[in-house]
Amino acid sequence: MKKHRDPLLTIVVAGVAALALTACGGDKTVSGPEPAGSASASAADPRAALAAAASGLAAGDYAFTSDTPAAHTEGVVHLPSRSSTITSRNRDDNGSSELRTVGADHWLRLAVNPADIDRELADIEAGGAQMKPVADGLRHAKVLFDGKTWMHTDLSRIKDDRLGPDLSDPDVTGVTKLFAAVLTAGGDARQITGTVDLSRAGNTIGYPAREVTIMGNAAKSVPFTARLDDKGRLAHLELAMPATETFPAGTWAIDVTGYSAQKPVAKPTGVIKEMPADVYALLNS
Repeated sequence: MKKHRDPLLTIVVAGVAALALTACGGDKTVSGPEPAGSASASAADPRAALAAAASGLAAGDYAFTSDTPAAHTEGVVHLPSRSSTITSRNRDDNGSSELRTVGADHWLRLAVNPADIDRELADIEAGGAQMKPVADGLRHAKVLFDGKTWMHTDLSRIKDDRLGPDLSDPDVTGVTKLFAAVLTAGGDARQITGTVDLSRAGNTIGYPAREVTIMGNAAKSVPFTARLDDKGRLAHLELAMPATETFPAGTWAIDVTGYSAQKPVAKPTGVIKEMPADVYALLNS
């Protein structure tokens, strides 16, 4: 599929992935337990402050809002009930997605313009018989990707973890692994700037490994700015992301709010179906 205009890839990778961690609002947070290491204790060591900042996410009770050049994403994680929801909409407004997790179950709801699917289908059918599984998936998608149908989904059947979290790691944003790949860091107890090597961060930020590879050397020293709240928890993070085949260059940011203040996410209601095999093939293409 043509990566520069593929709405399905943009939705799944830019929006749903747990990593979508980009920001829009302010950095208001709700009081909760102290993270491991307070802001004052780690102020002299920016790396330690970043590690402590991510500990609030590891507790698994927070909300986040993110923005990339491609999509706007919002999410809620409530680890006590093992539930979460991540909703994303493309910047060009040609598609949206929601991934909901409750316990061991996952449901995906996608809305894609049927005309976009027809264009992709024409491209794929031109690829010959070897593209038949993907073409079959797109035909099925015209019915299922109506923005109303929930597909009960086995995340283990989706390669690259591209659909998002199973809550085995409560930090669905990927910030913890990102901070582990920091190269340089400086600042004070409330704001830290530096660089991070995305090639060491893994598939944790909504950019699959292949996209980071496309960035080349630019991925090895990406500037970031992190703002912490008065308890030393992450409130806001921005990265100056290089361009890839799928995503333009631009600011990738996240705001984290509502620490220790979330409620359980309910199972979806309405039209619910099992995800068909050909749609799994499509999402893995």
